[in-house]
Amino acid sequence: PSPPTFLLVRNAGTGEADGVYKPAERRWLDHDVYQNRFGDCIVSREGQRSAKTGEMKYGFVLGRDGRPLYGVKTDKLQVPTAGWKTLQGHEPTPEILTFKTWSDACQHD
Repeated sequence: PSPPTFLLVRNAGTGEADGVYKPAERRWLDHDVYQNRFGDCIVSREGQRSAKTGEMKYGFVLGRDGRPLYGVKTDKLQVPTAGWKTLQGHEPTPEILTFKTWSDACQHD
């Protein structure tokens, strides 16, 4: 398995989304679920079946308490740092950076 990734979410219009995220103790759709230090916001890989083609489309969602705040479409298994869209969160969309260690992520917070 690849080494863990830590995410830094910053400058989101929805301030609660900001912070450092680490892999949680669970996986979803073959990917780590990330949670912030309070455990109330998560980044998870999600799949949605296209009504038109029946094909599965994947992406990542940053959500809080079951509400999708921001999302991005991608077939890749890495959390993208660009291309995020505002769903039920507030503009602007967050800047998302990835780091190999918790301390590196915290230094940029």
